[in-house]
Amino acid sequence: MGSKSERGELMPPSIRNWESAREAYRQFVDERDWEQFHNPKDLATGLSIEASELLELTLWKTPEELGRELRSSDGFREDFLNEASDILLYVIRLFDVLGEDPWR
Repeated sequence: MGSKSERGELMPPSIRNWESAREAYRQFVDERDWEQFHNPKDLATGLSIEASELLELTLWKTPEELGRELRSSDGFREDFLNEASDILLYVIRLFDVLGEDPWR
């Protein structure tokens, strides 16, 4: 599943709906034997950490400064999107582990 990025290997392929997202990420986890680490407590902790990493990128910036940096080509936008993607992956996995559909 997915390609390896400069930041790590938590990069899924393009997904179009909840079922394909869940299944693709489940396969990704199975291939790496990560199931043993994926419980609600640790997933919630990881989610919080990733959200903090996203917030760290915005620290001390005005909305205008942040907007300029997100439009720039110096890598900031890529870092910002990578952190947001990490958050999304934690949410997908958390709902999967809980056996719930986020759009129930």
